[in-house]
Amino acid sequence: MSVKVAFFDVDGVLSVPRYRHPDGSIKPGGTDDWWLDFNIKHADTYKDCKAPNCMKSAIALLRESNTKIMVLTEEHLSFTLNNKAKWVFENYGIPFEDIIWVDNKDAKIDIIKRYCKIHDIPLDECLFVDDTFPIVIKASIEGIHSMHISEFLK
Repeated sequence: MSVKVAFFDVDGVLSVPRYRHPDGSIKPGGTDDWWLDFNIKHADTYKDCKAPNCMKSAIALLRESNTKIMVLTEEHLSFTLNNKAKWVFENYGIPFEDIIWVDNKDAKIDIIKRYCKIHDIPLDECLFVDDTFPIVIKASIEGIHSMHISEFLK
């Protein structure tokens, strides 16, 4: 299969979510209120997150085959947007202009379809990797070559 463009989610795919809580523990997240406070208090919210070496290698292999790498991530807080974009660039070299922000997971499918239409890329030459299985199924039904992160890492 030839892949012209690959879309990756951040949290749970490119990033292993790890955030330091007030008690000093590191957890994969917290409540919505905790997340807002955490982002207001910290300028580098993603500093404890990890970029798996297997994902770095996969991105490098895709780039070697001239695949355009895009990020498609759900985010609502302006505080987080800049921190997430900085982390993605530092760990994967993906620039801000190649990050697409969505309000909800379902919007990812429409954006992929529009991107591919505008750039004249057949959906079966597009790869979408996410950690939310229902959205992977929906994207696959729409004709997008979609993989859950667990399948992608096989």
